[in-house]
Amino acid sequence: MKNSILTKLLNSGKNLTPAAFLACTLAVSAPAHAQEDTYICNISLPGNPISTVKATSASEAEKKVKAEMAGTAQKIYGITSLNVTCVKK
Repeated sequence: MKNSILTKLLNSGKNLTPAAFLACTLAVSAPAHAQEDTYICNISLPGNPISTVKATSASEAEKKVKAEMAGTAQKIYGITSLNVTCVKK
């Protein structure tokens, strides 16, 4: 069931049974939550640190690690661009 169908039902003034409302809610929200996996990411800094993150894809994991490490890399090493490679655990 799409969002617009749920909106029409709610705007029509009809009472939805709890079961119908729950079914509509689950149908609308189910695709929004993609399965997250654990990724191990290698970071291009001295000592070759690694980070473990949960994400829906390797590229999302890389973005999370870059965002997390950007300030530290800049302050400690003066590095403004990080190379991060992530693989699914």
